[in-house]
Amino acid sequence: MPFEREVKLLIVDDSAFMRQLIKDLLAKHKHIKTESASNGKLALQKIADFKPDIITLDIEMNVMNGLELLEVMKNENIFIPTIMLSRLTQKNGEITMKALDLGAIDFISKPENNLVSLEFDKLADELFEKINVALKVSKRPIYNNSILKEPLKIKSNFIIPKVLVIGSSTGGPGALYNIFSILPKINIPIIIIQHMPAGFTDSLAKRLNDVNEMTVKIAENNEVIKPSTVYLAPGNYHLTLSSDSKIILDNQQSSYKGVRPSFDITLKSIAKVFGGRVLTVVLTGMGNDGCEGIDTIKELGGKCIAQDKESCVVFGMPEAVISMNNADSIVPLNKIPEEIINYLMNWN
Repeated sequence: MPFEREVKLLIVDDSAFMRQLIKDLLAKHKHIKTESASNGKLALQKIADFKPDIITLDIEMNVMNGLELLEVMKNENIFIPTIMLSRLTQKNGEITMKALDLGAIDFISKPENNLVSLEFDKLADELFEKINVALKVSKRPIYNNSILKEPLKIKSNFIIPKVLVIGSSTGGPGALYNIFSILPKINIPIIIIQHMPAGFTDSLAKRLNDVNEMTVKIAENNEVIKPSTVYLAPGNYHLTLSSDSKIILDNQQSSYKGVRPSFDITLKSIAKVFGGRVLTVVLTGMGNDGCEGIDTIKELGGKCIAQDKESCVVFGMPEAVISMNNADSIVPLNKIPEEIINYLMNWN
Protein backbone atom coordinates (compact mmCIF):
# COMPACT_ATOMS: atom_id res chain seq x y z
CA MET A 1 0.00 0.00 0.00
CA PRO A 2 1.29 3.51 -0.76
CA PHE A 3 1.51 5.92 2.17
CA GLU A 4 -1.07 8.69 2.42
CA ARG A 5 1.59 11.28 3.22
CA GLU A 6 5.33 11.76 3.12
CA VAL A 7 7.14 9.60 5.68
CA LYS A 8 10.54 10.71 6.92
CA LEU A 9 12.85 7.84 7.86
CA LEU A 10 16.18 8.26 9.66
CA ILE A 11 18.60 5.34 9.08
CA VAL A 12 21.16 5.03 11.89
CA ASP A 13 23.89 2.46 11.15
CA ASP A 14 27.68 2.51 11.23
CA SER A 15 27.81 0.46 8.02
CA ALA A 16 27.78 2.64 4.90
CA PHE A 17 26.68 -0.46 2.99
CA MET A 18 23.60 -0.95 5.20
CA ARG A 19 22.68 2.72 5.10
CA GLN A 20 22.77 2.74 1.31
CA LEU A 21 21.06 -0.64 1.08
CA ILE A 22 18.08 0.46 3.16
CA LYS A 23 17.81 3.67 1.17
CA ASP A 24 17.90 1.75 -2.12
CA LEU A 25 15.41 -0.87 -0.95
CA LEU A 26 12.89 1.84 -0.10
CA ALA A 27 13.58 4.02 -3.15
CA LYS A 28 10.57 2.62 -5.04
CA HIS A 29 8.29 4.03 -2.34
CA LYS A 30 8.13 7.65 -3.42
CA HIS A 31 6.50 8.84 -0.22
CA ILE A 32 9.46 7.72 1.92
CA LYS A 33 12.15 10.36 2.37
CA THR A 34 15.38 9.16 4.00
CA GLU A 35 18.32 10.64 5.86
CA SER A 36 21.12 8.72 7.58
CA ALA A 37 23.62 8.90 10.42
CA SER A 38 26.59 6.67 11.27
CA ASN A 39 26.21 6.80 15.07
CA GLY A 40 23.85 7.88 17.83
CA LYS A 41 25.48 11.27 18.40
CA LEU A 42 25.05 12.27 14.77
CA ALA A 43 21.53 10.84 14.88
CA LEU A 44 20.54 13.26 17.65
CA GLN A 45 21.47 16.18 15.42
CA LYS A 46 19.56 14.63 12.53
CA ILE A 47 16.54 14.18 14.79
CA ALA A 48 16.60 17.90 15.58
CA ASP A 49 17.07 18.98 11.96
CA PHE A 50 15.22 16.31 9.95
CA LYS A 51 12.42 15.58 12.45
CA PRO A 52 11.94 11.96 11.34
CA ASP A 53 8.68 10.06 11.70
CA ILE A 54 10.50 6.75 12.15
CA ILE A 55 14.04 5.57 12.94
CA THR A 56 15.82 2.34 12.00
CA LEU A 57 18.61 1.79 14.50
CA ASP A 58 21.71 -0.40 14.54
CA ILE A 59 22.89 -1.70 17.91
CA GLU A 60 26.68 -1.74 17.83
CA MET A 61 28.16 1.62 16.75
CA ASN A 62 31.11 3.77 17.77
CA VAL A 63 30.77 7.13 19.60
CA MET A 64 27.18 6.38 20.73
CA ASN A 65 25.59 2.97 20.23
CA GLY A 66 21.93 2.13 19.76
CA LEU A 67 21.15 1.51 23.43
CA GLU A 68 22.85 4.75 24.44
CA LEU A 69 20.82 6.68 21.87
CA LEU A 70 17.58 5.15 23.15
CA GLU A 71 18.58 6.06 26.71
CA VAL A 72 19.14 9.69 25.70
CA MET A 73 15.85 9.80 23.81
CA LYS A 74 14.03 8.37 26.84
CA ASN A 75 15.65 10.85 29.24
CA GLU A 76 14.90 13.80 26.96
CA ASN A 77 11.34 12.60 26.28
CA ILE A 78 11.96 12.23 22.55
CA PHE A 79 9.55 9.63 21.23
CA ILE A 80 10.01 8.54 17.63
CA PRO A 81 8.95 4.99 16.73
CA THR A 82 12.24 3.11 16.44
CA ILE A 83 12.88 -0.21 14.70
CA MET A 84 16.04 -2.05 15.73
CA LEU A 85 18.23 -3.80 13.15
CA SER A 86 20.08 -6.77 14.62
CA ARG A 87 21.77 -9.98 13.53
CA LEU A 88 20.44 -13.26 14.89
CA THR A 89 22.93 -13.95 17.66
CA GLN A 90 22.31 -14.73 21.32
CA LYS A 91 24.19 -11.60 22.37
CA ASN A 92 22.27 -9.33 20.02
CA GLY A 93 19.01 -11.02 20.99
CA GLU A 94 19.54 -10.05 24.61
CA ILE A 95 20.56 -6.50 23.64
CA THR A 96 17.48 -6.21 21.44
CA MET A 97 15.28 -7.12 24.41
CA LYS A 98 16.92 -4.27 26.36
CA ALA A 99 16.29 -1.93 23.41
CA LEU A 100 12.59 -2.82 23.50
CA ASP A 101 12.56 -2.04 27.23
CA LEU A 102 14.05 1.38 26.44
CA GLY A 103 11.27 2.24 24.01
CA ALA A 104 12.09 0.65 20.65
CA ILE A 105 8.86 -0.68 19.17
CA ASP A 106 10.08 -3.55 17.00
CA PHE A 107 13.10 -5.14 15.38
CA ILE A 108 14.27 -6.68 12.11
CA SER A 109 16.92 -9.33 11.57
CA LYS A 110 19.75 -8.11 9.37
CA PRO A 111 20.62 -10.28 6.35
CA GLU A 112 23.26 -12.86 7.24
CA ASN A 113 24.73 -12.75 3.74
CA ASN A 114 25.24 -9.38 2.06
CA LEU A 115 25.56 -11.02 -1.35
CA VAL A 116 22.23 -12.86 -1.54
CA SER A 117 19.55 -10.87 -3.36
CA LEU A 118 16.78 -13.02 -1.85
CA GLU A 119 17.82 -11.75 1.58
CA PHE A 120 17.50 -8.17 0.28
CA ASP A 121 13.99 -8.80 -1.04
CA LYS A 122 12.96 -10.23 2.32
CA LEU A 123 14.46 -7.24 4.13
CA ALA A 124 12.65 -4.79 1.80
CA ASP A 125 9.28 -6.43 2.48
CA GLU A 126 9.87 -6.50 6.22
CA LEU A 127 11.04 -2.88 6.32
CA PHE A 128 7.94 -1.72 4.48
CA GLU A 129 5.70 -3.79 6.77
CA LYS A 130 7.35 -2.50 9.95
CA ILE A 131 7.19 1.11 8.74
CA ASN A 132 3.46 0.68 8.17
CA VAL A 133 3.11 -0.63 11.73
CA ALA A 134 5.27 2.17 13.14
CA LEU A 135 2.97 4.78 11.61
CA LYS A 136 0.13 3.37 13.75
CA VAL A 137 2.09 3.42 17.00
CA SER A 138 0.87 5.50 19.91
CA LYS A 139 2.40 8.97 19.68
CA ARG A 140 3.73 9.04 23.22
CA PRO A 141 6.47 7.27 25.15
CA ILE A 142 5.55 3.90 26.66
CA TYR A 143 8.36 2.40 28.71
CA ASN A 144 6.76 -0.81 29.85
CA ASN A 145 9.04 -1.77 32.73
CA SER A 146 9.74 1.69 34.14
CA ILE A 147 7.71 0.98 37.30
CA LEU A 148 7.93 -2.47 38.88
CA LYS A 149 5.79 -3.49 41.84
CA GLU A 150 6.27 -6.20 44.41
CA PRO A 151 5.04 -9.60 43.14
CA LEU A 152 1.39 -10.27 43.88
CA LYS A 153 0.30 -12.99 46.30
CA ILE A 154 -2.40 -15.63 45.83
CA LYS A 155 -4.47 -16.15 48.97
CA SER A 156 -6.34 -19.25 47.86
CA ASN A 157 -6.13 -22.18 45.45
CA PHE A 158 -9.61 -21.81 43.96
CA ILE A 159 -8.77 -22.02 40.26
CA ILE A 160 -11.25 -23.21 37.61
CA PRO A 161 -9.46 -22.57 34.27
CA LYS A 162 -7.10 -25.29 33.06
CA VAL A 163 -4.74 -22.98 31.20
CA LEU A 164 -3.86 -19.30 30.73
CA VAL A 165 -3.06 -18.25 27.15
CA ILE A 166 -1.49 -14.88 26.32
CA GLY A 167 -1.13 -13.40 22.83
CA SER A 168 0.90 -10.35 21.78
CA SER A 169 2.76 -8.76 18.90
CA THR A 170 4.27 -5.26 18.51
CA GLY A 171 5.14 -4.00 21.99
CA GLY A 172 4.59 -7.46 23.44
CA PRO A 173 8.06 -8.23 24.85
CA GLY A 174 7.96 -5.16 27.09
CA ALA A 175 4.36 -5.83 28.10
CA LEU A 176 5.16 -9.45 28.96
CA TYR A 177 8.17 -8.35 31.02
CA ASN A 178 5.93 -5.97 32.97
CA ILE A 179 3.34 -8.68 33.63
CA PHE A 180 5.72 -11.47 34.64
CA SER A 181 7.76 -9.24 36.91
CA ILE A 182 4.78 -9.12 39.30
CA LEU A 183 2.68 -12.18 38.41
CA PRO A 184 2.94 -14.77 41.22
CA LYS A 185 3.30 -18.51 40.82
CA ILE A 186 -0.03 -19.93 39.68
CA ASN A 187 -1.05 -23.55 39.59
CA ILE A 188 -1.96 -23.84 35.90
CA PRO A 189 0.14 -23.93 32.72
CA ILE A 190 0.66 -20.67 30.81
CA ILE A 191 1.16 -20.52 27.04
CA ILE A 192 2.49 -17.37 25.36
CA ILE A 193 2.12 -16.64 21.65
CA GLN A 194 4.37 -13.68 20.80
CA HIS A 195 4.92 -12.74 17.16
CA MET A 196 8.71 -12.87 17.00
CA PRO A 197 11.29 -14.25 14.55
CA ALA A 198 13.08 -17.49 15.31
CA GLY A 199 16.28 -16.70 17.17
CA PHE A 200 14.91 -14.01 19.49
CA THR A 201 12.41 -16.06 21.48
CA ASP A 202 15.22 -17.66 23.54
CA SER A 203 16.28 -14.23 24.79
CA LEU A 204 12.69 -13.30 25.66
CA ALA A 205 12.14 -16.56 27.55
CA LYS A 206 15.32 -16.00 29.54
CA ARG A 207 14.32 -12.44 30.49
CA LEU A 208 10.89 -13.56 31.66
CA ASN A 209 12.37 -16.51 33.55
CA ASP A 210 14.75 -14.16 35.37
CA VAL A 211 11.92 -12.04 36.81
CA ASN A 212 9.37 -14.74 37.72
CA GLU A 213 9.43 -17.68 40.14
CA MET A 214 7.73 -19.95 37.61
CA THR A 215 9.80 -21.74 34.98
CA VAL A 216 9.60 -19.85 31.68
CA LYS A 217 10.88 -21.86 28.73
CA ILE A 218 10.66 -22.31 24.98
CA ALA A 219 7.94 -24.85 24.21
CA GLU A 220 9.23 -28.22 22.97
CA ASN A 221 7.50 -30.70 20.71
CA ASN A 222 5.63 -33.54 22.48
CA GLU A 223 6.09 -32.21 26.03
CA VAL A 224 3.05 -32.37 28.32
CA ILE A 225 2.11 -28.96 29.72
CA LYS A 226 2.48 -28.74 33.49
CA PRO A 227 1.15 -26.37 36.17
CA SER A 228 3.31 -23.38 37.15
CA THR A 229 5.25 -23.58 33.90
CA VAL A 230 5.23 -20.96 31.15
CA TYR A 231 5.63 -22.13 27.55
CA LEU A 232 6.70 -19.58 24.94
CA ALA A 233 5.98 -20.61 21.35
CA PRO A 234 9.25 -20.64 19.37
CA GLY A 235 9.47 -18.25 16.45
CA ASN A 236 8.27 -19.62 13.10
CA TYR A 237 6.26 -22.49 14.65
CA HIS A 238 2.53 -22.85 15.19
CA LEU A 239 1.79 -24.30 18.63
CA THR A 240 -1.22 -26.56 19.21
CA LEU A 241 -2.23 -29.07 21.90
CA SER A 242 -3.08 -32.73 21.42
CA SER A 243 -6.00 -34.34 23.25
CA ASP A 244 -3.60 -35.56 25.97
CA SER A 245 -2.23 -32.02 26.52
CA LYS A 246 1.01 -32.50 24.60
CA ILE A 247 2.52 -29.58 22.71
CA ILE A 248 2.67 -29.97 18.94
CA LEU A 249 4.99 -27.62 17.06
CA ASP A 250 4.57 -27.17 13.31
CA ASN A 251 6.71 -25.11 10.94
CA GLN A 252 5.23 -26.69 7.80
CA GLN A 253 1.71 -25.30 8.01
CA SER A 254 1.62 -21.91 6.32
CA SER A 255 1.35 -18.69 8.31
CA TYR A 256 -2.14 -17.57 9.28
CA LYS A 257 -3.03 -13.89 8.93
CA GLY A 258 0.60 -13.42 7.98
CA VAL A 259 2.02 -14.79 11.24
CA ARG A 260 3.52 -17.99 12.60
CA PRO A 261 3.00 -18.69 15.47
CA SER A 262 -0.68 -17.81 15.30
CA PHE A 263 -2.66 -16.96 18.44
CA ASP A 264 -5.87 -18.02 16.63
CA ILE A 265 -4.53 -21.47 15.74
CA THR A 266 -3.33 -22.09 19.29
CA LEU A 267 -6.62 -20.99 20.88
CA LYS A 268 -8.80 -23.09 18.56
CA SER A 269 -6.69 -26.12 19.39
CA ILE A 270 -6.87 -25.46 23.14
CA ALA A 271 -10.66 -25.04 22.93
CA LYS A 272 -10.91 -28.63 21.69
CA VAL A 273 -8.95 -29.85 24.71
CA PHE A 274 -10.22 -27.68 27.57
CA GLY A 275 -13.48 -26.22 26.24
CA GLY A 276 -14.34 -23.01 28.08
CA ARG A 277 -12.01 -23.56 31.02
CA VAL A 278 -9.51 -21.19 29.45
CA LEU A 279 -8.44 -17.69 30.51
CA THR A 280 -7.08 -15.58 27.64
CA VAL A 281 -5.15 -12.31 27.67
CA VAL A 282 -4.72 -10.24 24.51
CA LEU A 283 -1.97 -7.65 24.58
CA THR A 284 -0.62 -4.90 22.35
CA GLY A 285 -0.09 -5.79 18.70
CA MET A 286 -0.89 -5.00 15.09
CA GLY A 287 -3.68 -6.82 13.27
CA ASN A 288 -6.42 -9.07 14.64
CA ASP A 289 -4.70 -12.36 15.43
CA GLY A 290 -6.56 -14.03 18.28
CA CYS A 291 -10.03 -12.59 17.70
CA GLU A 292 -11.36 -15.80 16.10
CA GLY A 293 -9.85 -18.08 18.72
CA ILE A 294 -11.08 -15.93 21.59
CA ASP A 295 -14.55 -15.93 20.03
CA THR A 296 -14.46 -19.74 20.09
CA ILE A 297 -13.27 -19.81 23.71
CA LYS A 298 -15.95 -17.30 24.74
CA GLU A 299 -18.74 -19.34 23.16
CA LEU A 300 -17.65 -22.24 25.37
CA GLY A 301 -17.67 -20.12 28.53
CA GLY A 302 -14.06 -18.93 28.68
CA LYS A 303 -12.89 -15.48 29.79
CA CYS A 304 -10.81 -12.77 28.15
CA ILE A 305 -8.76 -9.84 29.48
CA ALA A 306 -7.83 -7.16 26.93
CA GLN A 307 -5.15 -4.50 27.34
CA ASP A 308 -6.58 -1.00 27.07
CA LYS A 309 -5.76 1.44 24.28
CA GLU A 310 -3.87 3.94 26.42
CA SER A 311 -1.22 1.42 27.52
CA CYS A 312 -0.81 -0.34 24.14
CA VAL A 313 2.02 0.39 21.74
CA VAL A 314 -0.38 -0.71 18.96
CA PHE A 315 -4.04 -1.26 19.82
CA GLY A 316 -4.90 -3.60 16.91
CA MET A 317 -5.20 -7.03 18.56
CA PRO A 318 -7.09 -5.90 21.68
CA GLU A 319 -9.30 -3.61 19.62
CA ALA A 320 -10.35 -6.51 17.37
CA VAL A 321 -11.45 -8.56 20.39
CA ILE A 322 -13.17 -5.61 22.07
CA SER A 323 -15.07 -4.75 18.85
CA MET A 324 -16.58 -8.27 18.90
CA ASN A 325 -17.73 -7.72 22.52
CA ASN A 326 -15.51 -10.59 23.65
CA ALA A 327 -13.47 -8.79 26.31
CA ASP A 328 -14.68 -9.48 29.86
CA SER A 329 -12.22 -6.88 31.18
CA ILE A 330 -10.39 -3.99 29.50
CA VAL A 331 -7.57 -2.86 31.75
CA PRO A 332 -4.24 -0.99 31.57
CA LEU A 333 -1.07 -3.04 31.36
CA ASN A 334 -0.07 -2.53 34.99
CA LYS A 335 -3.44 -3.91 36.17
CA ILE A 336 -3.36 -7.11 34.08
CA PRO A 337 -1.50 -9.32 36.64
CA GLU A 338 -4.03 -8.38 39.32
CA GLU A 339 -6.90 -9.03 36.90
CA ILE A 340 -5.51 -12.48 36.07
CA ILE A 341 -5.51 -13.33 39.79
CA ASN A 342 -9.05 -11.99 40.16
CA TYR A 343 -10.33 -14.39 37.49
CA LEU A 344 -8.46 -17.34 38.96
CA MET A 345 -9.98 -16.65 42.38
CA ASN A 346 -13.43 -15.53 41.20
CA TRP A 347 -14.12 -17.27 37.89
CA ASN A 348 -17.85 -16.57 37.86
